[in-house]
Amino acid sequence: MAHGVTNSSAVSADLSAGQDYRRPLAMVTTLFFMWGFLTSLNDILIPHLKSIFDLNYAKAMLIQFAFFTSYFVFLFLREN
Repeated sequence: MAHGVTNSSAVSADLSAGQDYRRPLAMVTTLFFMWGFLTSLNDILIPHLKSIFDLNYAKAMLIQFAFFTSYFVFLFLREN
């Protein structure tokens, strides 16, 4: 039975020659938290928008509907 032996110097050479993913990871993490903040801010803004624009409950919920429908719409607009 043959056992696979890994060469530690080959593994470290691959890691040092590879890409550094810290910057893209930081960007994705930042965008994730910004997107989450905007989503939670939407819930806070609806009562204020209701009072400013004299919206009834159904019209105010259209704000939520439009916000989350945009996820569905942009799903089909992405490139394949």
